[in-house]
Amino acid sequence: MIHIRPATEADFAGLLQVQQAAFWEYANVYQVSGWTTETLDSLKRDAKDKRILVAEAEGVVVGSVRY
Repeated sequence: MIHIRPATEADFAGLLQVQQAAFWEYANVYQVSGWTTETLDSLKRDAKDKRILVAEAEGVVVGSVRY
């Protein structure tokens, strides 16, 4: 079952792993894209202005959305 909840800073490393796995094949195409170059620090800065939700399956982050 998928569980949706607000992200915490403890989720950020997992969020980046999911994001990088989803977009790694585009790294050479979109070299300046946040999807392929985002860091933990840039994610923390982005989280100050946006709401982030995570999707978990069996306690593992499997997706996220920011708005």
